[in-house]
Amino acid sequence: MRELFDAGFLRRLEQLALVSRRIFQGRLQGERRSPRRGTGVEFADFRPYTQGDDFRRIDWNAYARLDDLYLRLFLEEEELAVYLLVDASASMDVGEPVRKFDHARRVLAALGYVALAGLERVQVAAVGRGPEGGGRVPPPPLPLRNRHRFATLLEHLGALRADGAVDLAPGVDAFLGRSRRRGLVLVASDLLTPDPLAPLGRLRAAGHEPFVLHVLAPEEVDPAPGGEHRLVDAETGLALDISMNAQAVRGYRRRLEALSSAVSGWCRRHGVGLLRTVSSEPFEETVLRSLRLAGALR
Repeated sequence: MRELFDAGFLRRLEQLALVSRRIFQGRLQGERRSPRRGTGVEFADFRPYTQGDDFRRIDWNAYARLDDLYLRLFLEEEELAVYLLVDASASMDVGEPVRKFDHARRVLAALGYVALAGLERVQVAAVGRGPEGGGRVPPPPLPLRNRHRFATLLEHLGALRADGAVDLAPGVDAFLGRSRRRGLVLVASDLLTPDPLAPLGRLRAAGHEPFVLHVLAPEEVDPAPGGEHRLVDAETGLALDISMNAQAVRGYRRRLEALSSAVSGWCRRHGVGLLRTVSSEPFEETVLRSLRLAGALR
């Protein structure tokens, strides 16, 4: 993935910022403004002085005018916890000329760089298998912060492999068991899993803000009719012989549209960001245009 992130593209990413609709309490000072009143540098308001307040924050000009003590309040800046949650199931290992899994990792890497450049805390979580040899992938032991850790982020994303049958729900439950801080969860998945909306709801119920990157392959969006085919489930290995006539293609498209409509309707009702993207879409187009139109970046 490194070849996609030349110096010019990284500079363009540094002009962007992630959009979060919720307010999360940070621990360190970052570049994201918070409506919490604190000790930052941008003036917000006054409030009357009470015993025990820091006298260094008294506004003496206000005292001279009003003959009473007031404190100057400032907007605090706080970091955002950003989680890159990638579906690493075998169904993501398809797509021409670019696999869904590769497209998802590239887009998440770009979003991760935007977050790192904004001094946010970034952590990778995979639903599926990890480096070759199998096994679930734990997140990095410590969240990453600042753009100098981008190489580490690329290394971790690059080590993931799409393999095995994975239900999104238990993967999200495992993520929730590990994540101590609430934050923005960028979910990249084809959503080809039983009841994909339930795990997204659990992210919201746990206090996270999900943004859904619904990734499909070109052949999934627009299958070509004609001929006899054996379809093999990439995750379970089950095979099905079908005739890809016009009726079968119409039925498939109706089911895909029903899934897309259910996902988009749920996201709209719950104020969750959503971008449906095809793996053949140019990577820079997805990041610099589509994600901005979807409200994930500004």
